[in-house]
Amino acid sequence: MIKHIVMWNLKADIAESEKPAIKKNIKDSVEGLLGKIPGLQELHVHINGAETSTAEILLESVHDDASALALYQDHPEHVTVRDEIVAPFVTRRVAFDFEL
Repeated sequence: MIKHIVMWNLKADIAESEKPAIKKNIKDSVEGLLGKIPGLQELHVHINGAETSTAEILLESVHDDASALALYQDHPEHVTVRDEIVAPFVTRRVAFDFEL
């Protein structure tokens, strides 16, 4: 199994008042992928980090293996969410993948 972790920050020009709704939409949309992509076992998006956090959104997912992670990354449902829901609002993406 492969664990995939991604962290993002929202773009600096987004007003603080808009951030909660944007983060919730990202969370709901990304977590909505669970059950739609073969080999994707778990998917969680965290949007309420502690004040000590240096990222605003954290995604953690578990995939059957490296090929399942590759399938997830290229899957049309994921690409749509990434390009239409996540990418317009985020900057600085950091990812870390490891075997469980």
